[in-house]
Amino acid sequence: MTTPGRLVSNSVVAAVGSVTQRLLHFGTALLLARGLGGEQFGVYAFVSAYMSLFGFIVDLGFERVIARELARAPERSGELLGTGFIMRAILSTIAAAAAVGVAWAVRLPELTRWCIFLAALGMPLSVDIFVRSFFQVRFQVHYNYLLTMPGSIMFVALAALVLSLGGNLLIIFGVALITGVFSVSLMLWVGLPKMHVVWRLNPQLVRYLWRESWELGAAFLVWLITWRIDQVLLYWLRGPSELAQYAVAVKITEALSLISESVMVTIFPLLASTQVSAPERFRRIYQLTVRYLVVIVLPIALVLTWERDWVLRLLFGAGYAAAGAALVILAWWAFFAYMGAVYVSLMIVRSQQRLIAQVSTVSLVINVALNFICVPVWGAAGAAAAMLVTSASSFALFCVAPQSRNMMRVCCDEAVRPLVAVGTTALLLALFAPPALRAFATVPLYAVILSLIGGVDRDDWQLARQLWRATPDA
Repeated sequence: MTTPGRLVSNSVVAAVGSVTQRLLHFGTALLLARGLGGEQFGVYAFVSAYMSLFGFIVDLGFERVIARELARAPERSGELLGTGFIMRAILSTIAAAAAVGVAWAVRLPELTRWCIFLAALGMPLSVDIFVRSFFQVRFQVHYNYLLTMPGSIMFVALAALVLSLGGNLLIIFGVALITGVFSVSLMLWVGLPKMHVVWRLNPQLVRYLWRESWELGAAFLVWLITWRIDQVLLYWLRGPSELAQYAVAVKITEALSLISESVMVTIFPLLASTQVSAPERFRRIYQLTVRYLVVIVLPIALVLTWERDWVLRLLFGAGYAAAGAALVILAWWAFFAYMGAVYVSLMIVRSQQRLIAQVSTVSLVINVALNFICVPVWGAAGAAAAMLVTSASSFALFCVAPQSRNMMRVCCDEAVRPLVAVGTTALLLALFAPPALRAFATVPLYAVILSLIGGVDRDDWQLARQLWRATPDA
């Protein structure tokens, strides 16, 4: 198979695997939310967010740089992987100790502390990230999904069994640790014979990796805190029950992100391959991608607005009805998330990680300040509002930054007609349609209005096929 053929095949497998995995994770959240109840599910959400904040100690950007070097110099893969494995194991141990130490130092509730302890025991299992990188750069990404899916399915099955027998949250974290060990063991069993790892820490290589990765690590740290600090603060300021309400709204909107993520898995290699060699093609690719992601997300947000109560009852049960306001706010936040999936990818392709880190730092300050203001008063809805305002602020900052201004202008231009169409749809349905019919009429009416104002074009499909055409091997 030619390189373009392998690239397309790899992208399609990654897209399908990512969607399947995201749906499985969403199903797991449904199971735990219903089986644990609001109080324990809130603790579960807090522990997940809390542990992710210590993930920056484990990452520091090394994984991305090692993946790049594996692609550039496959003859050094054994040395790169060996250094990566050893560094990851050391950093994971430090992060686990820090997470447990902080939890005991601040005297979190006993159940929460022991759940953190079990989660911390699993942090060294993150060494599997280098096995994933190895398969990815060899265009064998199907291994990543084939080897991790059994563990995910096992966790769902065992968690369902535990909950049916009356087990508590602590046992669920124990099951997660057991299935994590199984998954990583399976990956290492298959991957290590192919990898020829040199089990030696190379100080010179460590210095090089740190020099190359610190900016990425800083951007990742700020991004991670921005996306998870709201759940930690909500737990501290309003308690686990309120966090549970927010967490189900987050789970629904994060599940929707599988659309943008799946699209970008396929589009990103095209952007990377055309940014220098075919700049006009590069511009048209991201122009069409922004346009149709915005076209897709806006009617979804409107339907969730009309049917928020029904969606929450159907998926999570009546006990999570109070999440309605947070769900509506996060549904419209998805507009910024979908556009962000494109323009952040563009900045990575253009090596603008420093700009991402700078804007993310400002966004983090805004997010924390808004959470302290909004959460004590409005709870879950306040946390959602803080996230929406933060994302809008981040978008605005990228729009005014000289390095990204022209690119963001394209994003804004492509969003105008879909926004007009969804606003007109919402107004007409609110004025003339009975509540029971609004959700059913949203997509057809939106599609008609969008077509009338030129928001979609029949020629786009022909252009998309031309943009996707394979290029010959160099």
